[in-house]
Amino acid sequence: MEGNSHEKHGADRVVNGVNIQTKYYSSANKSIAAAFENGVAKYRNPDGSMMKIEVPRDQYNKAVKAMARRIKNGEVPNETNPQNAARYVKRGALSYEHSQIATKSIFDRGSTIVVDGQVKSVSFGQKLVYSVDSDFLTGVANTVPTVIVSQVWYYVNARWHGQDADEALKGAVLGSVKPILVGASIYTVSSQFGGSNLAKSIFKGVKADKITQRTAIGVTAAITIGPDVVDFLRGRISMQQLVKNTAVTAAGAASGAATGAMLGSFIPGAGTVIGGMIGGAVGSIADKFTEDDSVKMIRIAKEEFIDLVIFCPLKQDEFEEIVNKIFVGKETSKLYKDMFAAGNSRKYIRDLYRKMIIDKLKNVKSMKMKS
Repeated sequence: MEGNSHEKHGADRVVNGVNIQTKYYSSANKSIAAAFENGVAKYRNPDGSMMKIEVPRDQYNKAVKAMARRIKNGEVPNETNPQNAARYVKRGALSYEHSQIATKSIFDRGSTIVVDGQVKSVSFGQKLVYSVDSDFLTGVANTVPTVIVSQVWYYVNARWHGQDADEALKGAVLGSVKPILVGASIYTVSSQFGGSNLAKSIFKGVKADKITQRTAIGVTAAITIGPDVVDFLRGRISMQQLVKNTAVTAAGAASGAATGAMLGSFIPGAGTVIGGMIGGAVGSIADKFTEDDSVKMIRIAKEEFIDLVIFCPLKQDEFEEIVNKIFVGKETSKLYKDMFAAGNSRKYIRDLYRKMIIDKLKNVKSMKMKS
């Protein structure tokens, strides 16, 4: 099967235009034999020639000899010279032993492999080197194409808004790091869990690729909605805000139904709402569904500002300091969440304004007394 197209007897991957079929068996003869059926090559290029067969690194020399015998027996199409056997064999990056370690999951304990008839234990460190590392690199390879598209748009958009080429390029490159790392990490965790004996025991009868897919959705959901869930449970944002944030964030990351189900497992009712909201027009639907908590808090803060602050006998710099703290500063998001969590947000901001005003006036009185 070919990776994405699932074409029968298709290439496992294509490198620089060369179709490659991977065969990692316990011996060189078995690895090469797996590419033939009843004396006929199974994996062929469009022109009828045989695809290159990748074998374990430590089997390469013997595999070339095995391929030469196949050529001599007339089993390799469009080839009669055994000296050309190396053209049809690729040396893999891993030995057979390391390739077996790469199939073991960090979620399983007491993993073993059989090499040359001997049972060997696999350590956690070996799994990190050969299994996790392999999955992570695959995750990076899968994530990069999508990230490149988004960062090209970032670059173009930055240029449209007046940034010079170097600044826009720097922003695009730096902006690609986090999504690549996150995407690769999600793939790694999902692949490790999907291929584990633990997962198979939990999801009996479910294929490993389906487990991996479900795990990816769960991990993605945890990353994208986790912080908002914490804020909700702490009473810092409302259920409506949680639903909106989750819908908007998860739309591009995971299945709406799956994300909703994940959230609904510990916040009853939320999953149903979220699952129904994920879609092409998530942003606009969510905006109509509820007014952001932050918008509500800003509106209340403005109203109380007009009532309490604007007519106070403050200096220009004191006035601007209050404005910056409430409406402009880096801590405004936290302030609005604290307002919401207080229950009576209007009283909370009024008390804060009063304290700030009294502090300013005290400073003025203190300075006059000293003078």
